[in-house]
Amino acid sequence: MPELPEVETIKRGLNRQIVGKKIKSLWTDHPKMLEIVDPPSTKTPITPKKLQARIKNTIITRVLRRAKNLLIEISNANPSKTRALAQTLWVHLKMTGHLLYKPQNPAPRQKKAFTRDKYNRYIHLILHFTDHSRLAFSDLRKFGRLRLIPAPAAKITNNPARFGLGPLGPEPLKSGFTPQNLAQLLKNSKKPLKTLLMDQKIISGIGNIYASEILFQAGLSPKIKAANLNPAQIKKLHSSIKDILKRAVNLRGTSISDYRDSSGQKGCFGRSLAVYKRAGKRCKKCANIIKSIKQGQRSTFYCAYCQK
Repeated sequence: MPELPEVETIKRGLNRQIVGKKIKSLWTDHPKMLEIVDPPSTKTPITPKKLQARIKNTIITRVLRRAKNLLIEISNANPSKTRALAQTLWVHLKMTGHLLYKPQNPAPRQKKAFTRDKYNRYIHLILHFTDHSRLAFSDLRKFGRLRLIPAPAAKITNNPARFGLGPLGPEPLKSGFTPQNLAQLLKNSKKPLKTLLMDQKIISGIGNIYASEILFQAGLSPKIKAANLNPAQIKKLHSSIKDILKRAVNLRGTSISDYRDSSGQKGCFGRSLAVYKRAGKRCKKCANIIKSIKQGQRSTFYCAYCQK
């Protein structure tokens, strides 16, 4: 599943590519992926025809991210003016989804990514814009969802539970996420540290890939109880969370298999992975063998020598 760095990468790309564009039409061969929240927190299916009627001729005003959720704000007003009429297209990529911006005349490198990369061919939804460009949703397993929410994107990020996104913890890359804040989140928790890091109600956006990498860099065992960390360990964990996520964003995420950015390109952080998917291989730091265990039905990768 795309995690914070992948979703943040797509968000940044879309802000460059689709803001200011007017929606002409919508196409899908998988209507089950469409939903509407109206009134807030009551989600129901919506037909492609009805959704198109609600969003036709609206303008993309901005794209935000909250945890692993993309929020594409649309408005009937000019994007430089009031957002009083703003609504939001909520997108969750689930296991194998990604969004692809296709200009009318793509550059040769981008055209090659669309035509030769099989993971960019599982198109199940397209937003057509009036300038003949389009935004496509490619999703191998078809678990992804697009939902219309009648509220501005910022309002949804501030109160995600009210709009059907569920309770979400703080954003780890925000300035307000401090070692002291992290200590409060860990306090009294009986969960193993790796499991806690992946709990979206506690910290937003961290999944299996980055939890393993964060703990390796911090030198902490994934099995240690979260509440048992001392102040020095909490400080080191906080630093590793910030560092790993920032580096992954700078490298446009991790493409283990199907993830691609909004231009159809692979992320590059996979070259930096220290433990994830490296069970049976030698640790890059100490040369001992990387181990794998199951935690919460997910595979955890770690070095028992480097992580205590």
